Amino acid sequence: LVGDFGKALKEVNFPEKLVAIDYFAFAQCGFEQLVLPKSVTYLYREAFEENAALKEVRFEGPVSISYKAFSDCPKLETVTFAAEGSSYHAESFTGTPWDLARGDLLVEGDALISYRGKDPQVEIPEGVTKIQAYAFFENKAVERVVIPETVTEIGSNVFQSCERLKEVIFPAGLTRLPESLFLRCRSLERVVLPKGITSIPRGFFSGCIALKEIE
Repeated sequence: LVGDFGKALKEVNFPEKLVAIDYFAFAQCGFEQLVLPKSVTYLYREAFEENAALKEVRFEGPVSISYKAFSDCPKLETVTFAAEGSSYHAESFTGTPWDLARGDLLVEGDALISYRGKDPQVEIPEGVTKIQAYAFFENKAVERVVIPETVTEIGSNVFQSCERLKEVIFPAGLTRLPESLFLRCRSLERVVLPKGITSIPRGFFSGCIALKEIE
């Protein structure tokens, strides 16, 4: 669904066969409540951004929510996922009360969604198996991260533009690394890579001008 609607739009009945909602489709509208049907499986970036009156969103089925899809909705306090299997970007709900209330280290189930704290050293908790894409994106404080042995999957761009990041230690059993993991980490000096990897992907260390040691 593609649209360019205004604040007068306060209610919508989504078609039963709707599967995706495009960029900015409902940005700056007048919704107070939204119910996304099971058929909707993907929301593009900024699809519902800056809905100033929006208080509650419910997803009836599994959905993938892109970057800033609900950003800067200042009254959004309730988000409900009625089914398992949904995923969202670390910045999907940035600037909402719901997002702010969840703390610095956001873990849902066995997935680390984001870290927004100010501690220079971060040890990701045992039991986490997945780190979502952009989880540490543009963090201005973190300098050292230790990833536990339980982690088996890491999304792309996790540490992008972490300007003070100096060291990351990966679990030995990890077998695959994502693209652009350390993009523009200009203070990165040392990385301990998993022993089982067979390749370094595209853009992995791009812009890491201080890198001195890879183990």
